[in-house]
Amino acid sequence: MKLFGKILNSRFFRGGAFVSLNTVSGVAFGFAQIALLGRLLPPAELGAFFIVRSTASLGAAFGSFGINQMIVRYISEHVARGEHGDAKRVIRSTTVTVVAMCFLVGMVFLTVNGFLADKTGVEFLHDQAPTIIALMLAMALEMLTPGIFRGYKEFGRMALYTQLSRVLFVGVLAVAAAMGVKYELKFVTDTLLWSTALGVVFSFVDMQVRLPGGVHSICLSMRCVNAA
Repeated sequence: MKLFGKILNSRFFRGGAFVSLNTVSGVAFGFAQIALLGRLLPPAELGAFFIVRSTASLGAAFGSFGINQMIVRYISEHVARGEHGDAKRVIRSTTVTVVAMCFLVGMVFLTVNGFLADKTGVEFLHDQAPTIIALMLAMALEMLTPGIFRGYKEFGRMALYTQLSRVLFVGVLAVAAAMGVKYELKFVTDTLLWSTALGVVFSFVDMQVRLPGGVHSICLSMRCVNAA
């Protein structure tokens, strides 16, 4: 029984449980999104939404350039050595790199967007270009957050901020569906953009406040010094 209790209380078990919960909740929220979007959008605009989201996701994948996977190793190494300042510098440098890469990907998309719209007849890609580029950046930054929290072994926060934007998006869609109103493509894509952006803002604020080397730990250190 003691061995079983140690396993349940181990960081390895908790980490695995959070990862599994994250995966299951991601599937559940994905199903909820499809069900709600089917009620809110006509078939043609539903297909357009998935094209917009897929285009933004592809751009975000190029923008993040695998950094979201690599960052786990570097942060965990610095944290293990107690080098919290260096870990913060890794976060800042990778964030700047992702923003710069997304800017380049966005410029390429703007260059070919008109050509693609003319050749394929998908005019909404041209109309939704600003939203798609902004969504690329938001999604790429959102991809960073799980790796950062995983590097700090904050698996609970990793699961939370992986799904936060989906919770916000599904919540708005659920309210709209309850009101019985059918919305246009622009409303849904804008809602996705702002949900993702808010999730990113909350996660980065949490990093600055709660992680080691952040505002919270500095305040605790000052209290200990004053108490001494």
